[in-house]
Amino acid sequence: LEASIDRLTSSGVVPVSIGGDHSVSLPALRSVARRHGTLSLVHFDAHSDTWRSYFGGRKYSAGTPFRRGAEEGIIDPASSIQLGM
Repeated sequence: LEASIDRLTSSGVVPVSIGGDHSVSLPALRSVARRHGTLSLVHFDAHSDTWRSYFGGRKYSAGTPFRRGAEEGIIDPASSIQLGM
């Protein structure tokens, strides 16, 4: 997924990701951040998906992508917003 989005961003496309499973969120954010730097996130969901670990202690899961993104410096929490919680 990261490689596919890398090809898009390198050709000038700014992708918008809507829907899907959160297993795709972190790879997509990593790719866009490589091209554009730290990102501000507008996240609509019923859950924040910022758990330290989830599903039996897994560090990378559907419940953790936005915590990992902040830890990796991909997402700037101060300029991001989560709606619908």
